[in-house]
Amino acid sequence: MKYIKYLDGSWRLDEYFLYLDSLEGKVSPSALEFAKKKNHYDLRSHESLHDAWLQELKLFESAEGERFEIRIVNVYSRYLGPYHDLEFSLNYLGVVGFHIQGQNLSNGHGDVLMHEMCMEGVDLMSHELLFSTGSTIKIVFRGFQHECRVIDERLPS
Repeated sequence: MKYIKYLDGSWRLDEYFLYLDSLEGKVSPSALEFAKKKNHYDLRSHESLHDAWLQELKLFESAEGERFEIRIVNVYSRYLGPYHDLEFSLNYLGVVGFHIQGQNLSNGHGDVLMHEMCMEGVDLMSHELLFSTGSTIKIVFRGFQHECRVIDERLPS
């Protein structure tokens, strides 16, 4: 993580949110909206990705053009929220790079510990997720879509 630090037993996000403010008008508005929502990092929030579980990660490579020579990569991910009452869908559009490092996956990736979105150049952002197993996922993309939906209305929110 570039801006979010783990110090003295807690996550430090002040520098990160200041950094995000500086990105206004420079990156995908949808990605910035998602990144700036403090509930997505609040360890007690139902909308947090902290303690969420990865449910699905899919890579799509489509082709366009006369000879199908124009290749477009998109990545879709879905997470079960920390209180199991919400589901998050994150779509990364125009993916130009990704890195997945998995370890100790005999029981899955574990909980999301923290995540961070950063600018990676002109019109590019990255989303890095750190899991409790030490695994990481980093996706570099041009566009971003996200959705949060209720999956169990009986649970308190």
